[in-house]
Amino acid sequence: FKSTEESVRKYLCLHADDGLLASTPEEREKLVKKLEEKVKVQVSSPLRDEGSSLEFLKRKYYKTDEGIVMYSDRKHVDALAKVLPVKERDTPADQTFQQPDTTAELDAGQAKLYREATGRLLYLSSTRPDIQYAVCALSSKMARPTKLAWQWLRRVVGYLIRNPDIGFLIKPCQHNAKLDYAGSKLRTGVDVLTFSLESVTDADWAGQRQTRKSISSVQLYVGGSLVASHVRTQKSIALSSGESEFVAMVSGATEATHLQDCLEFLLGPEVAVATTLRADSSAARGTVSYTHLRAHET
Repeated sequence: FKSTEESVRKYLCLHADDGLLASTPEEREKLVKKLEEKVKVQVSSPLRDEGSSLEFLKRKYYKTDEGIVMYSDRKHVDALAKVLPVKERDTPADQTFQQPDTTAELDAGQAKLYREATGRLLYLSSTRPDIQYAVCALSSKMARPTKLAWQWLRRVVGYLIRNPDIGFLIKPCQHNAKLDYAGSKLRTGVDVLTFSLESVTDADWAGQRQTRKSISSVQLYVGGSLVASHVRTQKSIALSSGESEFVAMVSGATEATHLQDCLEFLLGPEVAVATTLRADSSAARGTVSYTHLRAHET
């Protein structure tokens, strides 16, 4: 949400009963008083000075001299370590994650624990890009967990026990700043500020050896800072690496379009959002260019 008064800068992200507000102290007080007429409101201290912190959707945000650092809630890692005591691991996945699975299914009790643990990992992975590939493999086994999938689960938990707190830095947006963070500082006095939104995609062609399905990876950056990412199994079977990369690019484009709409709604006409798709596949880039050209001809 944003204020309908053009002169008032007040923005609110609301998820059920948890909200994140960006505004002046005066506008903050007005909104809190209005909400208190209907419901009980608990308000955290603002994330303004260096060293301050707040919690939103079970994730913690810290203000530093470089920007804002976001961390996942450690309670999920602690809960997993309690029910699955395992040795620590250096990496969340190994080569077995790509091998065909011919092992037996788990018994009912172990399968229930597997699904509960994978459910926690799915929630955690939205802010832990380092485990997204492994969790994608685990979630593909939710219907019928196997002994090999159980080994995968233990490896991911062991990695999290060794690396429980990995956050990522969101820097202040700068005019035309991209992944290398080049560009002039955010400034007033220009007609239109430009924020760069970048979708970086990759694909593992036929990464699932048993089904021959490919796996897409998408990362979204605003002003050179990572703001969202995901790893997903493609629904169709790609017949070439170029096709799998193209499918990943389309997935990144749809996510970027949604994020661009959100940014343009919040920022208004004084800020332009320039979206770029990035991929390392010349075949996929060529397909996108050809499709774009044909669309214009039509």
